[in-house]
Order: sequence, then C-alpha cells, then structure tokens
Amino acid sequence: KETAQIIRSGLTLYNMLTQFVLTSILLHTIHFVGDYYFQPWWMKLEKVESTDVLSIHAFFYFCIMFLGLFPFMSIWGWKPIMIYSMFNAIAHWIVDYISSKILSDVGNDIEVDPDDSKPLTRRVNLWKPICFLGVDQLAHHACLIALMPILFMGP
Repeated sequence: KETAQIIRSGLTLYNMLTQFVLTSILLHTIHFVGDYYFQPWWMKLEKVESTDVLSIHAFFYFCIMFLGLFPFMSIWGWKPIMIYSMFNAIAHWIVDYISSKILSDVGNDIEVDPDDSKPLTRRVNLWKPICFLGVDQLAHHACLIALMPILFMGP
C-alpha cells in the first residue's frame, strides 16, 4: 500500500510539473507573439511618450493572450482565461510604462563612433539598452508565471 501511495504521489507531482512546464511554454509563446509580432514599430516608439498608445498596446496584448488561450477553454474555463488575460495585460502595461521611461533615459547614453569605415554594429554600443530589455522581459515573464494560478482556479 505504501509503495502504491508513493508512486501515486510521484505521478501527481510529475503531472503537476508537466502541466506547469507546458503552460509556461504556452504563455511565453503567446507573450512573444503579442509583445513582438503584434506591436508595430510606430507603437514601440510612441508608447514611450503616450499612455494612450501604451494602452492600445496593452489592449492588443490582452486580445492576443485571450485568443491564444481560447483553445484551452475546455480545460480552464472562459472566466479564468478572461481574468488571467486581463490581469496580465494590466501587469504588462505597468512593466512597459516603467521600462519605457527607463529605456528612453538609457537610450540617451548610447555612444556612436563617428568612424564610418567600421560597420554599424561596431560603431554603436548597445550594451545598456539590450541588458535593460533583458530585465524588461524578465519582469514580463515573472508576471506570466506569478499570475498562472488564476488559470487553475477551475471553470
């Protein structure tokens, strides 16, 4: 009996970890699509200056998140998917608001070597903005994972 219970417990843990990993991959993929493919260049530039444009980006992000999770409605139910998408879009707006202000300041420090004989990649030092974009994405991914329990509330 004890051996069977240990095996069941191990399988339960394995199933939970598998569900967590697969859900994480799904959420990060949807995030990538919503934050990159459905954010045109003008929006990337204007959301720094305009909370209206940032709000449009967050709304598009909400729609992409909801539509990306829609096929899993039979698993999680529409309410958890709607609530998750909403809270994640709000968290996304906050992260982008803060990071866009910091990134615009970091962008002012970019140094360009005037030597035209060098390729552009050797003339522009993008280390600070790229590192900060990494921190921005880390914050987005932390939000995706922190809000994940909403999906498991049940239909």
